[in-house]
Amino acid sequence: MDGKGNPLGGGCIPAVLEHLHRAYRRPVDIGELAGLVHHSPNYLRSLFKQHTGRTVLEYVHGLRIEEAKRLLREGKHTVTEIGRIVGFRDLHYFSKKFKRSVGLSPKRFGECRPSYYRLNQ
Repeated sequence: MDGKGNPLGGGCIPAVLEHLHRAYRRPVDIGELAGLVHHSPNYLRSLFKQHTGRTVLEYVHGLRIEEAKRLLREGKHTVTEIGRIVGFRDLHYFSKKFKRSVGLSPKRFGECRPSYYRLNQ
């Protein structure tokens, strides 16, 4: 622990988060992330979970789902296209993760009226 009660090495988390926000569409490579901040993959996994309450993959899925919701609201792409745009390679897996997170399938979410979005943000 440092003098502020934070685990040592926790200062790297903002850099990891910044990278994830820029690169969430790509496959997650914990080794690459760990190399960016000069820690081992296992240590980074532990730090990340301590600081965010989620695993790296859970965090990235959250970013992808939020972007998918935005794209679905726009209505310019199919569900399949959106899944690929945000980084899911498998449509079934995208739909499953989306429904688990949002409570609706991506198709159903895209069909909802704008008033639903305002009430459920």
